[in-house]
Amino acid sequence: MTELLKAQTNRGIKPTLHFLRDKEGHEIDALIATGPDTFQAVEIKSGETVAADFFSGLDYWRSKLTKQSLTAWLIHGGTAHQDREKATVLPWNNLSPPLVITRSAHGSVDFGARWLACVGSVRADTAES
Repeated sequence: MTELLKAQTNRGIKPTLHFLRDKEGHEIDALIATGPDTFQAVEIKSGETVAADFFSGLDYWRSKLTKQSLTAWLIHGGTAHQDREKATVLPWNNLSPPLVITRSAHGSVDFGARWLACVGSVRADTAES
């Protein structure tokens, strides 16, 4: 999370890194706004072996956010880089694709009422230093 936040702030970009969780506990560890209705969803797991349940949060929010463009990333504790149907799987020590995305975001993207209206009863916390 820190590396994603630093990638934005070091480039002078107002952080667009968010945590998304609803009252039932469905969450995405990092939601990066990269444009109007365009987001990068990042799930972070410590396990070295990628398990099917690692994708549950990404799957849930993808099913709810049908009007938004959502690109999914799964960061895990292992060494494998895999292109899967549900997400691109990256090892913890190679975050270059999502970091490039955060570096290329220009300006801040509105993450206000319009976004919250599309997901219903959700708590969205903005990561700010």
